[in-house]
Amino acid sequence: MSARDRETIKALARVVAALDGAVLGLGTAALAAVSLAKYLVASGALCLIAEAPALAIPDLRYSLLAGLGNGESRLAVVRGLVCSPPGGTFLIPLAPASTASSPGTPRR
Repeated sequence: MSARDRETIKALARVVAALDGAVLGLGTAALAAVSLAKYLVASGALCLIAEAPALAIPDLRYSLLAGLGNGESRLAVVRGLVCSPPGGTFLIPLAPASTASSPGTPRR
């Protein structure tokens, strides 16, 4: 191998090494662009949820059903807590009347 061939191989190795970094940079830029697009889509959806009107629970069913045609659906996001009324047994099943009431079951 002559000195000219060695220099040519060294020059080609430097070019390949430089292109390796360029390809890596282009790949990273493509991934960043995809991540930015996903972020913008998710952010837009979250803004729509945040701008949704607040309604009382009785008005919710009417507003969801109003203006819907046959086969249409609408997305509803419910925020907050649902509690049973004070002294109520809404979340606790009632014991049958024929069995004796134990200390842990509510009475009718």
